[in-house]
Amino acid sequence: EKYPEVTCSNVDISGITRSIELVKNSGLGYEFRTTIVKSQLRKENIIEIGKLIKGAKLYILQKFVSSKALNSKFLDETTYSDEEFQYLKDTLESYVDKCLVR
Repeated sequence: EKYPEVTCSNVDISGITRSIELVKNSGLGYEFRTTIVKSQLRKENIIEIGKLIKGAKLYILQKFVSSKALNSKFLDETTYSDEEFQYLKDTLESYVDKCLVR
């Protein structure tokens, strides 16, 4: 539900859900990945993404690194702690086959 806000775009969410199903049912190797900026995604939002991709083979939680940000407004942003990522990983593995933190 936060996709348009986070990406600053006018996106048809139903198209995203159709794409998710196409990817999951394609028979090809895939991963879903979310780069986590703490100010943009609450833990509850990340868990909702897990529910949206329920049954996925692999979900990657990618730690945001401010020094790699292309937009200078993100230079002071942070991500969650290792402990918080572990909680998210453990929770998400009830929705997806495997969850990794990068």
